[in-house]
Amino acid sequence: MDVRRLEDVPWLAGATEDERRRVAEAAQERSYPAGREMIRQGEMTDAFYVILEGSADVVRDDTVINRLSEGEFFGEMGALDAGPGYSLARNASLVVVDELTAAVIPGDRFAELLREMPWFREQIYATMSRRES
Repeated sequence: MDVRRLEDVPWLAGATEDERRRVAEAAQERSYPAGREMIRQGEMTDAFYVILEGSADVVRDDTVINRLSEGEFFGEMGALDAGPGYSLARNASLVVVDELTAAVIPGDRFAELLREMPWFREQIYATMSRRES
């Protein structure tokens, strides 16, 4: 994916050009139409998503609990490395509100970025901590 697509992602602002390039190389750009359920609660998947354009509702047990938009990420819980051949069940569904374009990083590449780039890991865990409070 083109690294320029990540230039306006706020939580990547502290990354060097080389680090952003590594994130871009790990990602594939995908588009989703409004109304599409991108992730279903309870699914066993391991992809990590960064919203480049559009927005999506986070839905848990048929209740909208949050709306995510450009620059935000989701899927980190399912992408956390639980070991070879494992993934965690998604704890919420994601339903596209406005046509959405995302950078999608497979779980194995996400785990590699976490291991090899401390700033990346810190951004993910800091956001997870804020979401829990």
